[in-house]
Amino acid sequence: YAPQCAYCKHIWNRIINLKILIQNENKKKIYFGEVNCDDNSGREICKKYDVINIPQLKMFKGNELLSTYSNYINNETFIKKWIYYVTTPIFYNIHSEEELNSYKTEDNIFLICSENLNEDLIKAAKLYYDGNYFLNIKNEEMCKKLNIEQNHLYVKGLYKHDTYNLDQKDFESLKSFINKNRFPLVNKIDHHNFFNTRSSGNNLILLLLDLKTSYNSYISKFTKYAEKYKNLNHFIFGFIDGYSYEENLELYGTDSRKYPQIVVFSKNPREYYFENYFDLDHINRIIDDILNHKINSKTEKFTKTKILLIRLKKHMTYILEKAFKTDYISFFGFLCSIILIVFTFILMIHTIYKFINKSEYNLEEKYK
Repeated sequence: YAPQCAYCKHIWNRIINLKILIQNENKKKIYFGEVNCDDNSGREICKKYDVINIPQLKMFKGNELLSTYSNYINNETFIKKWIYYVTTPIFYNIHSEEELNSYKTEDNIFLICSENLNEDLIKAAKLYYDGNYFLNIKNEEMCKKLNIEQNHLYVKGLYKHDTYNLDQKDFESLKSFINKNRFPLVNKIDHHNFFNTRSSGNNLILLLLDLKTSYNSYISKFTKYAEKYKNLNHFIFGFIDGYSYEENLELYGTDSRKYPQIVVFSKNPREYYFENYFDLDHINRIIDDILNHKINSKTEKFTKTKILLIRLKKHMTYILEKAFKTDYISFFGFLCSIILIVFTFILMIHTIYKFINKSEYNLEEKYK
């Protein structure tokens, strides 16, 4: 921090609150300190550890820098989550249900009951443990109660997931299983998690809804499809409030008047799928067409001109549809207005043309 940074003082008050909260949980021994990047000793420390912007949090274990945090730094929940992820080993040993229940998260949790963790499992977990908890249950009774077999990886979430048999000894298959199941079966997408989900290496089947209306039946139907395809690698399911992100989503060809609609964001960067039949009733066909390459992906190339044309088309369509849905007198008035505008435009062009010709004629007369 720096003394002249008023925002830093505000953040430090939040950190103090967080310190008390963490210590009261009796879960981890975390010590908090502060470094003034403006004084002589502090300046050297900040330079040594590449402090480019302030305020910034850095986590140390002894002299070892473990992690740096500067995103959403005014949000205590995110900071707490970051602290727990960094200080938790890849697999954290659990001995009681109370310990297990203390891991409260909207994300899925991976559980295993093992004395000797598989090397491939540790390697795969390293790729994703900053976003999910991996817990090793050391209580045999708990393992029986949770129905977790030895050498099986179990996913704990809102919905029932299949377990993974580690005897398969297939690293790519294991990595794919973890990558798919680290997200909820049906994930609510917003601007906080969209890019993380989008860049996960999975095809994201995204349901666009109007959350201001009754939407539970749509999500229920969508969830059944997600359960049906839960073992299909590289496909994950999510829904989004389409109206909140309407301007962005319409660039992909969607139309808020036709919600619920589906957009599929490809596992390949900057590619997506969208066709006129992409709706809730055609998910089987959508997945089949993508898997069998019956439809081609589209590339996200949204130039300013393209964005302008898309929005112009939307407004023109809206005007025309409104015109055709009104009564005959209003529609006749609309047509008359269009004709009047056209004739006015022609008259303007004609007047300008005559004025230019007259000016040229006067100049010629003057020179003569």
